[in-house]
Amino acid sequence: MNDVIKRLQKEADEAKQLYMTEICRLVAAHLEVCPQDADHVTMDKTLNGCFKFLQERARKNQVNGCGVCNDRDVYEYFGFAGDITPSSPVMAGTTVGVASKPQAMADFSIDDLFD
Repeated sequence: MNDVIKRLQKEADEAKQLYMTEICRLVAAHLEVCPQDADHVTMDKTLNGCFKFLQERARKNQVNGCGVCNDRDVYEYFGFAGDITPSSPVMAGTTVGVASKPQAMADFSIDDLFD
């Protein structure tokens, strides 16, 4: 798995294109959760090949000149199967606190005004 991620990371670094970095990030995140899928990322599966696949998929799906593709298309290109719904990101080291009671602008009684 680590060899696959390193190979894709090297390709993304050499390309110096944001879309290649994003595809690499998506594949690496999937492989962290499903390391058994690393076998699907053979040497003929590249970020550039994936990008061309995404372009073609977007061309086929376009409406009024606007084509769209998504994460599932990336997973399809690399041959990942099963539940591929991305999990929500978790922020390490953060805690959820309880909201404090709202404070009034002024803390006094009406009787305090007439003393």
